Amino acid sequence: MFRLGCAAILVLMFAIPAIAAHYLPWWGVIVVLIAEVFVLLRAGPALIKYGAKRVFLRLFLTKSRVLKGAKVEVHEVRLTDRPVRRRQLDAQAQASGERREEITAADGTIVTTPVGPETGENAEDDGESDEETKKNRYVLVDFALTPKPGGGVMQFYDPGELLLVPFNARISLTEDPTADGVSASAHDLTLINESGAETKDFDKLTGPSHLRVTFQCPQSLRGRVKFRYYFEAFGDLTLPGDG
Repeated sequence: MFRLGCAAILVLMFAIPAIAAHYLPWWGVIVVLIAEVFVLLRAGPALIKYGAKRVFLRLFLTKSRVLKGAKVEVHEVRLTDRPVRRRQLDAQAQASGERREEITAADGTIVTTPVGPETGENAEDDGESDEETKKNRYVLVDFALTPKPGGGVMQFYDPGELLLVPFNARISLTEDPTADGVSASAHDLTLINESGAETKDFDKLTGPSHLRVTFQCPQSLRGRVKFRYYFEAFGDLTLPGDG
């Protein structure tokens, strides 16, 4: 539909001056051309914005369809502390004479940095202020995710893009699911293989997966929720109360 609309606009751009040249004097054709330029300058940015929006919308629709009708088996849901995975690199410290630590980010990125005498394994440096702590709860969800076969053109999905939203939340193609402040984003992810081994060093997945994800939940997100992946929603679980 969008391509047909663009084609129709191009046809009109050339057809109108041609018709004007057949019925109007030369100065009338110039007036028509000036009017066309004026309309394009006024409407062009809006048309470009609309076209870009349509392209991105189609892209995210395609990405989301990989988890359309996905099956979720929830094994555990519980409150947890904000994940801070920090460990001292003893071997490297002994070799260089400098105390260093390894910090694993939520996306699995590992960064090695020097530490002072008051930091290390027992340091309480999580980078979150007391005010931010009051606004959020952290909920660990252990679950098995099984995409529906033939769900879409794309076969890979990014579990880091999973959200928890209220169970009765409506999926809108025009609204940001995080704009209302009642959705929970994935803060820390762990992939568990069939033998029970755990890893945080992974990117996109395909097929069934066993995941343990810590979601950063706003205090307003309570009770029954579901998973959301772009424009698809699935699953059914209940967040634990404070206690």
